[in-house]
Amino acid sequence: MRDAGAITESCLPFVLLGIALLMALAFEFVNGFHDTANAVATVIYTHSLSPNVAVLWSGLWNFLGVMVSTGAVAFVIISLPVELILQVGSHAGFAMVFALLFAAIIWNLGTWWLGLPASSSHTLIGSIIGVGVANALMQGRDGAAGARCCPLAWLEPWPPTAAGCRWPPSAIS
Repeated sequence: MRDAGAITESCLPFVLLGIALLMALAFEFVNGFHDTANAVATVIYTHSLSPNVAVLWSGLWNFLGVMVSTGAVAFVIISLPVELILQVGSHAGFAMVFALLFAAIIWNLGTWWLGLPASSSHTLIGSIIGVGVANALMQGRDGAAGARCCPLAWLEPWPPTAAGCRWPPSAIS
């Protein structure tokens, strides 16, 4: 918009970008204590390590893992098709980013609160696929169009779950 020869731009995209970055930081914060709880639960339960030592040990190895890793998980996540979130500069694109981060944060907090082990990386990937399906449906396409990148992703949690279940359930002693 021009006003007396000067170009005035809206600062709304920058504000939305700032909010998106804050939400990403919030996800990483939740991811930190969520995954630490999953990592140390067994050694604390079995009294192999004290809680304080277990958390410090987990933090040390998580830090070293980041420093020496190849970043394979990050590359898989960023290699998901960009058409899942089109026009991120638009209001709909920001809404999709907010939705996937909010869903991942809420799911992580819920599973942490209930003491259910869950992977934050899988949660994020599931949120991205969910946003892709919603985006496809809003544009009048088949809902499966948004999930074509990972056709068998919905099968992933079932084999370990089935292997971990015993019927009839027995008490853990």
